[in-house]
Amino acid sequence: MDNNIQNLIDNIKKCNLSDADKQLLLEKLENENPDINGFLDTFFKICKVSSTIIELFDIDIGNLF
Repeated sequence: MDNNIQNLIDNIKKCNLSDADKQLLLEKLENENPDINGFLDTFFKICKVSSTIIELFDIDIGNLF
């Protein structure tokens, strides 16, 4: 799993998100114990995924929207 997280970190660094958004995501992953739930919460906020889509995939991220 560590290799997958490192690949994700590398891809985030190369993507076209703003530097601020990249930093928010990287803060969740670049620790000894990556905060996957925090990463997903932040990712969904950045992408502004609608609650309908989240419900379709049965993802419980609380009252973010």
